[in-house]
Amino acid sequence: MLAGVVHRDPEGPDRLWTFLATRRPQGVSVELSKYSLSFRRANRERLGQVLDENLKELARQRKLDGPEPLEVTGHVRSMRRAIGIPYEYEVAASYCRRYDAQRELVDLSRTSRDRLEELEELTSLANLTTLLARPDLDRAAEARRQRAVAKRLLAKKSLDSTDWPVAPDPDAATREMHMERQIRQAINRSRCSLWIHVGGWEHLLAVEGRPTLYTRLVEMSPQRLLI
Repeated sequence: MLAGVVHRDPEGPDRLWTFLATRRPQGVSVELSKYSLSFRRANRERLGQVLDENLKELARQRKLDGPEPLEVTGHVRSMRRAIGIPYEYEVAASYCRRYDAQRELVDLSRTSRDRLEELEELTSLANLTTLLARPDLDRAAEARRQRAVAKRLLAKKSLDSTDWPVAPDPDAATREMHMERQIRQAINRSRCSLWIHVGGWEHLLAVEGRPTLYTRLVEMSPQRLLI
């Protein structure tokens, strides 16, 4: 079973926990690399402190009494989610501990290294200044918008370039090939009656002429569900 989520969805943790606890899989894989988990554990406190100091500085520049008015903005809340442990992993790990299920991290560490370098820039004073000069980000509304788009696209058996006008990405193709291989190996090792993979909903699409995680696994007849 392939479970599609919206990353950084404020309602995501509750949605995912209910989903897993209702279906009770014996194994869960997550779209997260071992490197990404290790990096976030090692650096989230430091990056959080950098963010705290830059928020204080920006508050001083704006002559605010403190950083609290900036902390409650959607941009800063989304930033804290970005430098923390993704909720998909936290929920899957909690579920697997409680129900003695197997857990696998299946994303590609090499591409994670490139993306995680951007977190340093994300928490910089320059980036904060730029972001907070823009209209505030309503992450819950954005998650609802993405879920509506995903629901419409997943209802189609196949998508063409007009449905999904996203340029092919060689790194994305490499990631999906790696995730497919890791998921297959995990299922074969475990011999579970129900294995659920948790990842971004985009990987569940069937796009003409472009292999995706779903199409790479299609002969296993995986059910696609949007959380």
